[in-house]
Amino acid sequence: MPFGNVTVYLNNSINIKCETSGYPRPQIEWSINRNLIKSNTELYNMPIIIFKNILQVQNVHINLEIRCKAIGIN
Repeated sequence: MPFGNVTVYLNNSINIKCETSGYPRPQIEWSINRNLIKSNTELYNMPIIIFKNILQVQNVHINLEIRCKAIGIN
């Protein structure tokens, strides 16, 4: 299900939660503006933090397209 549009005030942070279900629990793959995010990093001078199924982007100052994808593991 798409997140839809979210407004974030300049230089504030956003937390996006990716809801999944299944057994075994699916892995979550995050991307920002089509850049795969595998671990905590910095992108466009914005700190990116991943904690389980939550992605946090700090100091947001540009438009972002954030996607999560659940990948089943057997």
